[in-house]
Amino acid sequence: MYTDDRSTGETPTPETAFDLLTSRRRRLVLSHLLETDGAVPIETLTRWLEERTDEGVDAAVCLHHRDLPRLADAGMLRYRPEERTVRLLEPAAELAPYLEFAGTRGRR
Repeated sequence: MYTDDRSTGETPTPETAFDLLTSRRRRLVLSHLLETDGAVPIETLTRWLEERTDEGVDAAVCLHHRDLPRLADAGMLRYRPEERTVRLLEPAAELAPYLEFAGTRGRR
């Protein structure tokens, strides 16, 4: 398991925010989860992401091995690979202004 609830409830530092948001895929994931209530099945998130990128199968691999664990380790979401779900945590809401500035927030 990569993480459970590592969220400290603290606002991410600017360094953490910019590091996490360097990836378009992570920006899209965060934007989508900010507009979704509750836990999201990873398959649903993967299909949603594939419709918005040209990554195909690579999107699933990158989500599982890189992006979701990285966001979870930063306390932005709860990622439970064994349950195949992901849920946004409170500190992620602090990234909304950055996502809006990047033009990612609100795109469906």
